[in-house]
Amino acid sequence: MFGYVVPDKPNMFIKDFTMYRAFYCGLCKTIGKKCSQSMRFFTNYDMTFFAALLHAVRGEQVEIRIKYAGYISRQEKDVEQYRKLQSRPLPPALDYNSIDSIRLEARQKLNAVKPINFGQAARISGVSPADITALMIYMETRWKEDKA
Repeated sequence: MFGYVVPDKPNMFIKDFTMYRAFYCGLCKTIGKKCSQSMRFFTNYDMTFFAALLHAVRGEQVEIRIKYAGYISRQEKDVEQYRKLQSRPLPPALDYNSIDSIRLEARQKLNAVKPINFGQAARISGVSPADITALMIYMETRWKEDKA
Protein backbone atom coordinates (compact mmCIF):
# COMPACT_ATOMS: atom_id res chain seq x y z
CA MET A 1 0.00 0.00 0.00
CA PHE A 2 1.05 3.60 -0.40
CA GLY A 3 0.35 5.26 2.95
CA TYR A 4 -2.59 7.37 1.82
CA VAL A 5 -4.67 6.62 4.91
CA VAL A 6 -3.56 8.19 8.17
CA PRO A 7 -5.75 8.17 11.29
CA ASP A 8 -6.81 11.64 12.39
CA LYS A 9 -6.56 11.00 16.10
CA PRO A 10 -7.56 14.51 17.32
CA ASN A 11 -10.89 14.25 15.46
CA MET A 12 -11.65 10.61 16.30
CA PHE A 13 -13.70 9.45 19.22
CA ILE A 14 -11.79 7.38 21.77
CA LYS A 15 -13.95 4.35 20.98
CA ASP A 16 -13.26 4.63 17.23
CA PHE A 17 -9.52 5.09 17.69
CA THR A 18 -9.40 2.14 20.10
CA MET A 19 -11.17 -0.01 17.52
CA TYR A 20 -8.81 1.20 14.81
CA ARG A 21 -5.80 0.30 16.96
CA ALA A 22 -7.34 -3.11 17.68
CA PHE A 23 -7.62 -3.74 13.94
CA TYR A 24 -4.02 -2.61 13.47
CA CYS A 25 -2.72 -4.89 16.24
CA GLY A 26 -4.88 -7.81 15.11
CA LEU A 27 -3.70 -7.42 11.54
CA CYS A 28 -0.08 -7.18 12.64
CA LYS A 29 -0.35 -10.31 14.80
CA THR A 30 -2.16 -12.27 12.08
CA ILE A 31 0.49 -11.36 9.51
CA GLY A 32 3.17 -12.41 12.00
CA LYS A 33 1.53 -15.80 12.57
CA LYS A 34 0.56 -16.61 8.99
CA CYS A 35 3.53 -15.13 7.12
CA SER A 36 6.59 -14.23 9.15
CA GLN A 37 7.61 -11.76 11.82
CA SER A 38 9.58 -9.72 9.30
CA MET A 39 6.42 -9.13 7.23
CA ARG A 40 4.90 -7.29 10.18
CA PHE A 41 7.08 -4.27 9.31
CA PHE A 42 5.04 -3.76 6.15
CA THR A 43 1.78 -3.36 8.04
CA ASN A 44 0.45 0.16 7.57
CA TYR A 45 -2.68 2.19 8.08
CA ASP A 46 -3.94 1.48 4.56
CA MET A 47 -4.10 -2.24 5.33
CA THR A 48 -5.75 -1.49 8.65
CA PHE A 49 -8.39 0.67 7.00
CA PHE A 50 -9.04 -2.07 4.44
CA ALA A 51 -9.38 -4.69 7.22
CA ALA A 52 -11.82 -2.45 9.12
CA LEU A 53 -13.81 -1.86 5.95
CA LEU A 54 -14.05 -5.60 5.22
CA HIS A 55 -15.10 -6.24 8.81
CA ALA A 56 -17.84 -3.63 8.52
CA VAL A 57 -19.20 -5.11 5.30
CA ARG A 58 -18.99 -8.74 6.41
CA GLY A 59 -20.28 -7.93 9.89
CA GLU A 60 -23.38 -6.35 8.37
CA GLN A 61 -23.95 -9.39 6.15
CA VAL A 62 -23.65 -11.72 9.14
CA GLU A 63 -26.06 -9.56 11.14
CA ILE A 64 -28.60 -9.64 8.30
CA ARG A 65 -28.29 -13.42 7.96
CA ILE A 66 -28.81 -13.91 11.70
CA LYS A 67 -31.70 -11.46 11.86
CA TYR A 68 -33.57 -12.94 8.90
CA ALA A 69 -32.53 -16.61 9.21
CA GLY A 70 -36.10 -17.79 9.83
CA TYR A 71 -37.45 -15.94 6.81
CA ILE A 72 -34.59 -17.12 4.60
CA SER A 73 -35.10 -20.77 5.56
CA ARG A 74 -38.86 -20.49 5.00
CA GLN A 75 -38.22 -18.95 1.58
CA GLU A 76 -35.80 -21.77 0.72
CA LYS A 77 -38.46 -24.34 1.67
CA ASP A 78 -40.99 -22.53 -0.52
CA VAL A 79 -38.55 -22.58 -3.43
CA GLU A 80 -37.98 -26.32 -2.93
CA GLN A 81 -41.74 -26.96 -2.87
CA TYR A 82 -42.13 -24.90 -6.02
CA ARG A 83 -39.45 -26.97 -7.77
CA LYS A 84 -41.26 -30.17 -6.82
CA LEU A 85 -44.53 -28.64 -7.98
CA GLN A 86 -43.01 -27.74 -11.36
CA SER A 87 -42.55 -31.35 -12.33
CA ARG A 88 -45.86 -32.78 -11.06
CA PRO A 89 -47.80 -33.85 -14.15
CA LEU A 90 -51.41 -33.04 -14.94
CA PRO A 91 -53.56 -35.49 -16.89
CA PRO A 92 -54.02 -34.30 -20.49
CA ALA A 93 -57.72 -35.24 -20.52
CA LEU A 94 -58.55 -33.32 -17.32
CA ASP A 95 -61.74 -31.24 -17.63
CA TYR A 96 -61.07 -28.07 -15.65
CA ASN A 97 -64.71 -26.96 -15.96
CA SER A 98 -65.67 -29.75 -13.56
CA ILE A 99 -63.54 -28.24 -10.77
CA ASP A 100 -65.86 -25.78 -9.03
CA SER A 101 -63.24 -24.47 -6.60
CA ILE A 102 -61.29 -22.81 -9.43
CA ARG A 103 -62.41 -19.40 -10.70
CA LEU A 104 -64.21 -19.28 -14.05
CA GLU A 105 -61.48 -17.29 -15.80
CA ALA A 106 -58.82 -19.75 -14.62
CA ARG A 107 -60.92 -22.74 -15.75
CA GLN A 108 -61.28 -21.22 -19.21
CA LYS A 109 -57.57 -20.50 -19.54
CA LEU A 110 -56.57 -23.93 -18.22
CA ASN A 111 -58.92 -25.63 -20.69
CA ALA A 112 -57.53 -23.53 -23.54
CA VAL A 113 -53.86 -24.16 -22.73
CA LYS A 114 -54.06 -27.71 -21.29
CA PRO A 115 -50.83 -27.46 -19.24
CA ILE A 116 -48.72 -30.59 -18.85
CA ASN A 117 -47.67 -29.89 -15.25
CA PHE A 118 -48.40 -27.61 -12.30
CA GLY A 119 -45.45 -25.35 -13.10
CA GLN A 120 -46.80 -24.58 -16.53
CA ALA A 121 -50.28 -24.05 -15.09
CA ALA A 122 -48.91 -21.59 -12.52
CA ARG A 123 -47.30 -19.48 -15.25
CA ILE A 124 -50.55 -18.95 -17.16
CA SER A 125 -51.76 -15.37 -16.83
CA GLY A 126 -55.14 -15.25 -15.13
CA VAL A 127 -54.46 -18.33 -13.01
CA SER A 128 -53.86 -17.28 -9.41
CA PRO A 129 -51.94 -19.14 -6.69
CA ALA A 130 -55.30 -19.84 -5.05
CA ASP A 131 -56.42 -21.57 -8.26
CA ILE A 132 -53.26 -23.68 -8.29
CA THR A 133 -53.83 -24.63 -4.65
CA ALA A 134 -57.43 -25.61 -5.42
CA LEU A 135 -56.18 -27.66 -8.39
CA MET A 136 -53.61 -29.39 -6.17
CA ILE A 137 -56.28 -30.28 -3.61
CA TYR A 138 -58.55 -31.58 -6.34
CA MET A 139 -55.77 -33.72 -7.82
CA GLU A 140 -54.80 -35.09 -4.37
CA THR A 141 -58.39 -36.13 -3.59
CA ARG A 142 -58.77 -37.63 -7.05
CA TRP A 143 -55.49 -39.53 -6.66
CA LYS A 144 -56.58 -40.89 -3.26
CA GLU A 145 -59.97 -41.93 -4.68
CA ASP A 146 -58.29 -43.74 -7.57
CA LYS A 147 -56.02 -45.59 -5.13
CA ALA A 148 -58.91 -46.77 -2.97
